[in-house]
Amino acid sequence: MSAQTSTRPDGTNGSATSLKGQLDASKLKFDLTTALKDVPKPGSAELWEQNVATDHMVTCRWTVQNGWEDPVIKPFGDLTISPLASCLHYATQCFEGMKVYRGFDNRVRLFRPDRNAKRLVMSAERVSLPGFDPQQLVELIKALVRVDGKRWLPEPGSFRYIRPAIIGTGRQLGIQIPKEAILMVTMVCWPDFSTESPPGAEPRSDLRLITSRNDTIRAWPGGFGYAKVGANYGPSFASHCEAQQAGYDQVLWLLGDEGQVTEAGASNFFAVVRDEKTSKLVLLTAPLTDRVILDGVTRRSVLDLVESRLSEDLEVREAKFTIKDIEVAWRNGLLQEAFVSGTAFFIKDVSTIGVGDFNIDLPQKLDNRSAFGPRIKSWLKDIMYGGEDHEWGVIHTAAAGRPSPFRKIPRVIQTMWGWEGLKSLKSRSTPLFCPCHIKVNYDSHLRMDKHAPVTLGVLGRYYSARHTLGQYRSVCVTAAYNISLPNDSLSNDLDNALEHALQATIQQHSGLSYGVSDEKLAGVPLFRQIRTFDLQDVMKVVTSRTSAGEGDGVSNELLSKALETGHSELWPENKPAWKVIVLKHTANYMSGPSVRLHIAFFTHHAIADGLSGITFHSSFMSNLKLETNMPAPWPLDLNELQDPPPTIEGHMDCLFCNCTICTTPDKYNEPIWGGDPISATPTVNYESRVRIVTVPAASFSGLLRKCKQANVTVTGLLHAIICASLNNSIKGYIHGFRAVTPFSARRHTGVSGAEIVNHISYLTSYVSQEDLQRIKDCPHGSATGEEHIIDLARRLSNEVATKVKEFPHGSMATRLSQVQDILQECQSQGGTERWYTYELSNLGSVSSILPPEDSGIKLDRLVFTQCGFVAGPALGFNCVSTRGGDFTISITWQRGIVAESVVEDVAQELQTRLEEFNMTPETKSEPLREWIILIPDNKDSLGTRMRVRETHIKEMLKHIDSGLFQMGGGTLAGNRVDGSAIIARAKSEADVMSVLKTDIYARSGVWDLEKIQFIPFQCVYRREHIDGAVMGTEWKF
Repeated sequence: MSAQTSTRPDGTNGSATSLKGQLDASKLKFDLTTALKDVPKPGSAELWEQNVATDHMVTCRWTVQNGWEDPVIKPFGDLTISPLASCLHYATQCFEGMKVYRGFDNRVRLFRPDRNAKRLVMSAERVSLPGFDPQQLVELIKALVRVDGKRWLPEPGSFRYIRPAIIGTGRQLGIQIPKEAILMVTMVCWPDFSTESPPGAEPRSDLRLITSRNDTIRAWPGGFGYAKVGANYGPSFASHCEAQQAGYDQVLWLLGDEGQVTEAGASNFFAVVRDEKTSKLVLLTAPLTDRVILDGVTRRSVLDLVESRLSEDLEVREAKFTIKDIEVAWRNGLLQEAFVSGTAFFIKDVSTIGVGDFNIDLPQKLDNRSAFGPRIKSWLKDIMYGGEDHEWGVIHTAAAGRPSPFRKIPRVIQTMWGWEGLKSLKSRSTPLFCPCHIKVNYDSHLRMDKHAPVTLGVLGRYYSARHTLGQYRSVCVTAAYNISLPNDSLSNDLDNALEHALQATIQQHSGLSYGVSDEKLAGVPLFRQIRTFDLQDVMKVVTSRTSAGEGDGVSNELLSKALETGHSELWPENKPAWKVIVLKHTANYMSGPSVRLHIAFFTHHAIADGLSGITFHSSFMSNLKLETNMPAPWPLDLNELQDPPPTIEGHMDCLFCNCTICTTPDKYNEPIWGGDPISATPTVNYESRVRIVTVPAASFSGLLRKCKQANVTVTGLLHAIICASLNNSIKGYIHGFRAVTPFSARRHTGVSGAEIVNHISYLTSYVSQEDLQRIKDCPHGSATGEEHIIDLARRLSNEVATKVKEFPHGSMATRLSQVQDILQECQSQGGTERWYTYELSNLGSVSSILPPEDSGIKLDRLVFTQCGFVAGPALGFNCVSTRGGDFTISITWQRGIVAESVVEDVAQELQTRLEEFNMTPETKSEPLREWIILIPDNKDSLGTRMRVRETHIKEMLKHIDSGLFQMGGGTLAGNRVDGSAIIARAKSEADVMSVLKTDIYARSGVWDLEKIQFIPFQCVYRREHIDGAVMGTEWKF
């Protein structure tokens, strides 16, 4: 074979291109087709084949004699090349991957196309293919988008994948540079890997990686891993298939004996770790210096954004690191998160990394401030879809797509809606809003008004529509405190301290600065920042005096009446959409004056969910200073611009999915009992009713243990007991019940529990008449009856868990985004039967509300309530407890929808069943045993113990709540042995070990589990043993 070579300045083989043969987009020719193809539907199986191209493509031929010929846009079709073509034998080919986006303003954008074009030139040089001016390629890409964009990129919020490529086509064998080549650009329909799943596949928002085998290497120093050439990809397909067969999604490619981390599949890999020495958060990613990894466009954008916007929070470290480094960081509790970036996957969180015979399971981020991946992804998406004007989003004039919902809306009104509002106005799901719906001339009034109204997103519009129709009014969390005062005069000082605490809390949470605006869009009120707060608008104090011995009964009666009154009222325009009602019950005892304080935080549901009520009380107590002499100044003025509460769609992709779960409409064919029908006329003289049921702490603790024994959730057991109580209380034949279970989406959106927002979704469950009758046929309190309740609780527990895992698919926000006219949708429910029997909303166990130390204030209990539903479930069951305290259930309903006698019967039976349920015979197959467990620490692990102690406590608390561990975290000092003492209650030692092995103390190497001791004991000894564990005495048995 002959060899013909030449050497370029950079040391690669290639052919020079004459000036007369330069690539020139201005010479583009058009040969357009009339045989147009069908466009695949979003989410279809055809789309997931990733082989459906648009109607046209760009091609341009190059020869060594003449250089680049005139480019042409022609019908998409197959190429004809020789069997001896260089690309078929010697891998002389390279390509790029990029996307074109139609923004929510209907403008078309390319994301940093210059970087893709320059990289294609670099890749071409690496495999001896001809170069060109990168900008000419960008212009050719724009031209293709202009031709096919109208049909193939019609919807705001959509994208298409663009594949530029060069192949060596010369008819030649032998080691020689290609004498002919073809540049081509195609545009392909492509699924959104970062948010969607293939049809039939389980929806997942995370990525599972497995490290590459020691005998398999994807790229190496001095090779071509830095170039986007096919030789980098084909050889990795076998490993990719093996990873999927093992239950993982991609391969995390390692290099060398030390296991240097390079790339994840075809994506760049990032890890966020806390530097052990400096405690600073560091963003780790492999460097470009040895040319092992690709300089991804998304990768570079991530690094640029971190350096420009997060430099104080996150240090970029482009350096070599190994999988052992990742493992050590994980075991020490320093690994915060990991994600991949690329054109195909965009940015996707990594949940698991398989390493040898174990998995590194990354922590789920509850605090959005430390969840950098989703935050960066949101910024990039804003740039790509026009939510942020940025030089990276290259705009060009394209053929008009489907009419944008903003085409007739002035720019100022787009600003008024905000980016989350713009996203929710996608044309397929929302009507076209015109300026005529606005009461004032925004061109003159709002253009310079920084306090312009906003929508608060999809959920905000929904609850605003329900509020304006009187269908839903408020949600409330009430905290009850007992206060011992040195003298009666301090009671008035308390009022002033409460006012100061309230002002500090308003300034702490920007969402509290918003109220219902007098402006409307399509009949739905918007929300406006409130700049002046008057005391009478945000707080009302009601004082009563009771004699000793009757305080609790009277105060509870007054609380119920206050809650009913508060939930019956609507929120006035241009006032804060929340209010605090303080019920102050004073009494004189022999020991001195005492105050029973109920602080009720009412709020519009568009601004806050139930957990936000907990957040309010936590902030309120942390801001309470009893020794406050200066009167609180009213009114309170806040003129600085306050951010509206973050929307759920602003923190995750949840609106525009086209999977089966999201596109299948809800069908409720089973008949149910739902109280009286929804009124066909507007409600007059609406009254909200409240009945509070209190379960003592001891009884509720037993209920928790019962849940643990039976392997059911508290929510599942509550559902079953509520169904049993309702079934016994309602007269006549019952077809069945349909229950609604709201749940928090914060763990998915990354919003902190310390924020006041409305990030919720819900699911539904059906209980048949047969299920109900099976329980009713058994005598009350019988073992058989309990078994049936447990069976129903277990089924509902599993059903709830399964449906929660599907989130955000089929979520409340997704469903609502598909409603064309939300106001009409709410109005249309009038005169119809109810779809739901009841709603069960459980806020769980609360420990974050901490009164000031040495203040004499003690939190007694919490009460969670909602207004009675005009349209929706007939009854609401709202639950909350304090850690170690009473468990409360409030039953809420609209007067007249359910007979008062039925509610009272339900309340009494509910209380009886909840208090007695833990005393019935055990339903487990084998008895529980108890041990004192001694776990010594490894040598020199004290520093690690202190560093991860907070995480350990959080992990242990959930097991303490469930009844598995009775106490955790005691320190042993006897016989110079340091470690932990835990009292556990389970069926076997193996059950306990399975939990302990997952604790951060085990993962980080604090505990020496090889030397663990299980010491059985009887309950009679528990008090002595616990005291010994806490005091650090020697153990003697």
